[in-house]
Amino acid sequence: MTIIDTIKISDFIQIAILIVLAGTLVLIWRQQIIQNRVLRAQILRDRLEMYWKTYEPVSDEQLKEFHLLVEDYMDIIKYEKNYKDNDDAIRKYLTLLRLYEYLAFTHSLKRLKLPDPLGGEWTEHWARDLLGYEEFVDVHEYHKDYYPEFKKFIDKAIRNQKKL
Repeated sequence: MTIIDTIKISDFIQIAILIVLAGTLVLIWRQQIIQNRVLRAQILRDRLEMYWKTYEPVSDEQLKEFHLLVEDYMDIIKYEKNYKDNDDAIRKYLTLLRLYEYLAFTHSLKRLKLPDPLGGEWTEHWARDLLGYEEFVDVHEYHKDYYPEFKKFIDKAIRNQKKL
């Protein structure tokens, strides 16, 4: 074996190593694409699951829980003034609370820089539409501090609505 044969073998080994590394890089890149698709699918699945739960009627058990812990759901003065002895209004409030939490969750996707498979525009449009319900505004007033980014959006929407 001569020195020229040794160089050719070492060149062949280096080229083979580069090919293996390039192949590995392509596989990693492809895996990232697949993982991003799976992530978007999981977010969509979770989001749709949460969305469908907003349509579930408020149960009698949830209503009893509300009456036991009113101050966990709303300001007691507002309860005494608008909701006391009105189970239909309380059910509507609890339904809108569910929607508020759902919309706050979907709004947080922006902050987390997660892809929103349905787009964020409809979430904001839906939230603005719900401002027409007094109960939704009541929910916002009491729960807004738990969702600071969504609070900013809703407060701005309320200001814009008052300008009209």
